[in-house]
Amino acid sequence: MFKYKIPFNKNLYVEQTILSLPYIYHFQRKQIKETTIAIIILISLGIIILFFGSDVSILFFCVAIFLIFDLYTKSENLRSSKDQYIRMLRDYLNDSESQNISSSYGIFEFCHDSLRLSDEFSCTWYYWSDFRKYKVSKSNLLLILKECPENVLVIGESEVSKIEFQKILKFIETKIK
Repeated sequence: MFKYKIPFNKNLYVEQTILSLPYIYHFQRKQIKETTIAIIILISLGIIILFFGSDVSILFFCVAIFLIFDLYTKSENLRSSKDQYIRMLRDYLNDSESQNISSSYGIFEFCHDSLRLSDEFSCTWYYWSDFRKYKVSKSNLLLILKECPENVLVIGESEVSKIEFQKILKFIETKIK
């Protein structure tokens, strides 16, 4: 069992939140990917039909053009949402500095059957079967839940020592498959 008491670091929290944005906006990213695939299929079908000499290909090209505008709108909305999310998070953290949030802390307890997270106000258990996968990104361990993938738990190498981070990774490899 490993137990770490981690003090709150505003800048690190923002960096870790940026790493979790692809999971927070998973559905929007999925829509963009599906729209891109539809555009490629429609243009490909349009080209194939054009080679056979049919004017129906114009219909495929027109629909693809409308989807390109839709794709642009979705991409801009996603970019804007992510920027606004980070801006609001930074504003919140700056406003809460006067409330002395910087003296708060979190505790990660890696047990054999679960991960326990606690702070001054709450305590939560996650069983290892609750996690879909884990990922290491920029020296941070991201733990992604099955039921709620936009809720990503993050612990950074800078929050624990490099040796302890490697121990955590080896432990996680045996628990999340």
